[in-house]
Amino acid sequence: MSKRKLNQSVSLAHFGREAVGQFRDWKLQGTPPGKTLERLCIASRTYLPTSAECERGFSAVNNTDNQSRNRLREESLSSLLFVDLNGPPLDKFDPVPFVKSWIKAGHRLSSWKPGRQREEVEPRHLWSILT
Repeated sequence: MSKRKLNQSVSLAHFGREAVGQFRDWKLQGTPPGKTLERLCIASRTYLPTSAECERGFSAVNNTDNQSRNRLREESLSSLLFVDLNGPPLDKFDPVPFVKSWIKAGHRLSSWKPGRQREEVEPRHLWSILT
């Protein structure tokens, strides 16, 4: 075991003993909780009591990384999962401003084929098909 890990485990053991002692004093003698016990209580409130969030994450991965999209790069998959888990619901998302800025920036349309001249398409015509 490395010296750093040994120091961390000794520090953690000391922290644990101190918190247990402060809890015992608080419970049995009615003394105010000590600083270590207060920090432990605050830390314990940050943990979720269920695994629902993890299950949502696994479900999102299974929905995103499927047979038809199994060649996604890690960066692309990570970005898709971030939007899926943290983005707005689809019924509240308005893609029009983003697609217009994409087309105005000179990016290719999905219908573009190598070797063909680029066709200039008004964003309005594209959106009339999609809306």
